Amino acid sequence: MRQIQMLQKVTRVLTQEKKWISKNVPAFTELIEDFEISVKQVSDLSMKVDSEYRPATYLKSGSKAGLVNSVLKLSKAATAYNQRRKQEELAKVDFTRSQLTRPKPEVVAERCKLIIDTAKSIGSIKQYGIKPEDIRTAEKYYDVFLKNMHAPKVEKNSRKNQRTELNKLIHECMLSLEKQIDGLVEIACEDNPLFLTKYRSARKVLKVGMGRLSLKEESYHKSRTKKKKLK
Repeated sequence: MRQIQMLQKVTRVLTQEKKWISKNVPAFTELIEDFEISVKQVSDLSMKVDSEYRPATYLKSGSKAGLVNSVLKLSKAATAYNQRRKQEELAKVDFTRSQLTRPKPEVVAERCKLIIDTAKSIGSIKQYGIKPEDIRTAEKYYDVFLKNMHAPKVEKNSRKNQRTELNKLIHECMLSLEKQIDGLVEIACEDNPLFLTKYRSARKVLKVGMGRLSLKEESYHKSRTKKKKLK
């Protein structure tokens, strides 16, 4: 996020000149230390959100692919048996791949269990190319999928909560800049316009590419421009 990059630049600039600034405005000593801690929290949480490994998501995806592949094999054999023997009492298990991948996890699990149970109930299933290990493999994939089919949703909610916390921390840092640090820097730098220019440069939120700024960012840039013109 561009705001995080800006906060990190501002922290470096303030830290480098902390002794000099604090000599002119003593309140800056504690203020800069608190700001450093807050920005570090923002940086750490941002890295965690962006790089966090999502094991349940990948585990569910892998087990689902394996489950679908294994039960499709059982489905073809069971369907051929039903068609040849005209066993109407057996469940119809002639599902396509999309019928086993697109529905909700609960529906996928129900259909796959139906195929497995149907295949197990056919005594002569070996004659249709199905070995005992084929059924055991499908059952193992089914157990793993059943255990993890709701886990990605839990992970997603966890990441959502982390992003909410991250946005809250960024908002607090921005308030600290706007309501405290910006004004005190101007007071401290009355005799040092060079540092004030350096601070303002770090304080900018840079644009990315040709994309249009959001209304909030556009309003922020306008407010910063007006302040410069008043001086």
